Amino acid sequence: MSTTAAPPAQTVAAAAAALERAAAHLAELVALGGLSALHPASVPELAAQVFRAVDRATAVATVAAGVAHASASLPVGHTSTSRWLQDAVGLSAGAAAAVVARSHELAHDYRATAEAWLAGRVT
Repeated sequence: MSTTAAPPAQTVAAAAAALERAAAHLAELVALGGLSALHPASVPELAAQVFRAVDRATAVATVAAGVAHASASLPVGHTSTSRWLQDAVGLSAGAAAAVVARSHELAHDYRATAEAWLAGRVT
């Protein structure tokens, strides 16, 4: 019996959608007072888990923004990656420009750093 794995693009898109749903669900639980239901001693580790997840998600988002920038495949009406990040994500102009610059550096001069960041070995 053999199983067929989903194509990588489909798997990546599904994982990104699941991450967005999980983050929304977690935020909803916290907004409803979910942290108060936890033992106070467990909250620091929960915060650390979320920070680690956010950092790896930031790595993925930065690399993905770089791929979008390099391919010039932006949504209709956007002529720059920086402006798209401002409109689509709500980043400030400076933060958007920094993402574009960082993604370029990671794709070219700092590939090992990109791999380590994606793997969670550096933050």
